[in-house]
Amino acid sequence: MKMSNFYHKLEHSPIAIYLTDTNGDRIVGLSNWDMNNSASVSLAFADLGLNASTNYTLTEIYSSTKIGQYTGSYSRTLKPGESIIVRISEQPSSLPTAPVNLALGKSASASSIWSSGYDAAKAIDGSVSTRWSGASGTANNQWLEVDLGAATNVNRVAVSEYGSGSQSFQIDTYTLQYWDGSAYVNLTKGFTLGDRRVFDFPTVNTSKIRLYINKSRFIPSIQEIEVYNVPGNTGYRIDQDNSGSAYNTYSDIRDVIQRMQTFTLTQSELPKMDVYLYESYVNKVPEDNFYLDIVELDASHNPVRKLFSAALQPNNIPGSATPYSIYPRLTGLDTSKKYGLILRSPGSLDDASTNNKYGFAYSDSNTYAGGFERLSTDGGLTWTTENAGNRDLIFTIYK
Repeated sequence: MKMSNFYHKLEHSPIAIYLTDTNGDRIVGLSNWDMNNSASVSLAFADLGLNASTNYTLTEIYSSTKIGQYTGSYSRTLKPGESIIVRISEQPSSLPTAPVNLALGKSASASSIWSSGYDAAKAIDGSVSTRWSGASGTANNQWLEVDLGAATNVNRVAVSEYGSGSQSFQIDTYTLQYWDGSAYVNLTKGFTLGDRRVFDFPTVNTSKIRLYINKSRFIPSIQEIEVYNVPGNTGYRIDQDNSGSAYNTYSDIRDVIQRMQTFTLTQSELPKMDVYLYESYVNKVPEDNFYLDIVELDASHNPVRKLFSAALQPNNIPGSATPYSIYPRLTGLDTSKKYGLILRSPGSLDDASTNNKYGFAYSDSNTYAGGFERLSTDGGLTWTTENAGNRDLIFTIYK
């Protein structure tokens, strides 16, 4: 089957499409094109040219999990907008079954609730048809907590935000946390959640998981928060972070003006960083991309080698200081050396204004002990440490 203009005038593929693999397996795509309601789908094996009496093994390709053994047909309820790809094979599979949602049947609490029909328990009942919503008039600094009842190994959390039936998601910035027995510890921070955001991280042993909503444009509402312990799973978690302190913003990244934050590492890998960036849009976007470089420094804190570079397009930069994630995925780094994060946009014009420029968040209170901010006004040829080394850009390093 072939379709052109795939999304033209709401056209899309059928609910089920398939192809035959070289070994005879059927690869089946199942999609629920309704973004607001769940949909039950049923697949008759005979319609795929398979034997209706044969016992087949079904596995889900994206999640690398085994669904089970089925004869004749397979039925499933898909969440709003959900798509899966299933392999149907006569051969057995050694893949694990899907992990159990540890939040089901547990208790939940929240900073506030809209009403009794929108209490915290609705976010752990396994249904995206129900949801938790904060109280009327709330937005920032709301939270949703899942109490697992006992210390449990956890390495994955999935969050489904309510989108008002039109993918209108309200949460801007958030922090995912776990309870270490005496206080909440930050696992990850981010910008926007959306219909389903999956967080993978190194295993923690905890009795509680909390989603803290730092900033929201309207009343926050979560359809479901799921908690898992996936065998062999890994990911990233916060290692160094100064974003919890108060900060200012400034937008002068253009032409030959660059900023650099020096930093140290506690391990030989740098998988991910969050950098608090923004764009001071007034009537046009900057003329060039926003470039973020990771560099190795010499003993005088000057760049000697570029290790990684990312280019952010101007239309993708938020209008206020926001954690923007980059993924250097660097390995084999020397923890005895210093490193730097450089912000630059050489093709953006210098018109003596800070409007329509790229900006950053910073603090002059020495919020990061492992380094400091530096300024270059000649395109990175020379660097000057500002404010006696007490100025730092706002950022987060993951491990």
